[in-house]
Amino acid sequence: MCSGKIYYDLLAELDKHEDEKETIALVRLEQYYPWPREALHTELSKYRPDVEICWAQEEPANMGAWTYVRPLLTSTLRSVHPGHEFRIQYAGRHPSASPATGSSMVHQLEQEEVIASALLI
Repeated sequence: MCSGKIYYDLLAELDKHEDEKETIALVRLEQYYPWPREALHTELSKYRPDVEICWAQEEPANMGAWTYVRPLLTSTLRSVHPGHEFRIQYAGRHPSASPATGSSMVHQLEQEEVIASALLI
């Protein structure tokens, strides 16, 4: 699950791995507020309760949507599958004082790591 431009990076990487397309679904969240509970409920109800969920973002963990989305997503998942405990994985950069590394080469390496982590490929 993600929001923004990273979706296209995830999709491009997934296209390289045809064998994984049957086991990995990409869900793109288009808005955070108001929280799209009903739309997410409908989408997430398509999956088993034991599905692995990962939030992917380009920003460091202390920036971007992760801290806002996590409790809302957990609440939505609990409404889809009551009584089931969910552990939402995070795929993104480590917490940082700066939103970017300042080096295009380091940025590219970090981006590849985020994508691989999100898709577990």
